[in-house]
Amino acid sequence: MLDERCHSVKPWHNPVCVGEAERVQREVCEHHDRECWDGNVEGMIVFAVRRMDGLDAVHRGRIATEVAA
Repeated sequence: MLDERCHSVKPWHNPVCVGEAERVQREVCEHHDRECWDGNVEGMIVFAVRRMDGLDAVHRGRIATEVAA
């Protein structure tokens, strides 16, 4: 999830949360930090998704941890 803010003409994205899920829509809607995101972003919450078909949850979790670092 990203906090999208407009600076001049180009949008700027601030990472809010990086994770992995089998069902992305359900994970976002039911996430335990959702109220925090809604109350603390300065722009609009937007999403970036990368499909990793064929990888198991452990491998996807490692990639999510690397991206968040």
